[in-house]
Amino acid sequence: MQRRVPITEAQRELSYAKYYDEEIVAPPRESLALIQKGPIDPAEALPISERNRLFEPGYLEAEIGFCIMPDGTGYVANLTRMPGVTAEMFDWWFAWHGLDSLRYKIWDREDHMYCQTRNPEQARDPKLSYKEKYWNTRHDVIEAFGPEPKEVVIPFIPPQNMGFDPEKLKDFKGTIVAMAAEDNRTISCHFVQPVEGGVELYSRFWFGWHLKDGHPERFDDKIMPEQLPKALLLHNIKEFTNLARLLPRIFPEERDNF
Repeated sequence: MQRRVPITEAQRELSYAKYYDEEIVAPPRESLALIQKGPIDPAEALPISERNRLFEPGYLEAEIGFCIMPDGTGYVANLTRMPGVTAEMFDWWFAWHGLDSLRYKIWDREDHMYCQTRNPEQARDPKLSYKEKYWNTRHDVIEAFGPEPKEVVIPFIPPQNMGFDPEKLKDFKGTIVAMAAEDNRTISCHFVQPVEGGVELYSRFWFGWHLKDGHPERFDDKIMPEQLPKALLLHNIKEFTNLARLLPRIFPEERDNF
């Protein structure tokens, strides 16, 4: 039996506590098989300088994989198919789940230990759109991937501030959850593209990079150990496979529960 992060009796009384008791969805075997083959060729990775290629139709060279780049930085790519999910649901989730740790725990009851937004008033502001509720906020997170739990600060910013083309964003029917800051050593995004019957989620992580004056720069000259991007990719597959099943059910029930 897999471990579960604990919840309190007070959390047990919350309307969405029922999802904590559900088994986590098994990750796709084909995704896990790709990881077992080892790292991808860095030539198949998407350089951070080419991030606007995510707008292109079709698939890039390696949509699922990890590697260490020639400059020593780390890279993770994942593709999650999410039937019945919309871009609106995805934005809502990132606006909503940082207000109570149980919301983070039902996403992955085995690995998600704590999450709290530093900007709860912003998240609860009824005048703001879902995107605006989490843009320019930070979440303090404790999660397990790899051998030890990690304390992480996740800075959310508007996608144009991460260098996504404003002209392409004007007519974009999906959404982009962009995460970067000058004091954060990883730049990442969840790029959500509508498809028939749902969305496809393209997640990208560039380890060893930060945003300096609006532009990606190397954070330092350290060489990333291969185990870190591999562990994060395994975790990413697990948590977003589970979220794909959760979102279509919880969104209509809790969408106004801020």
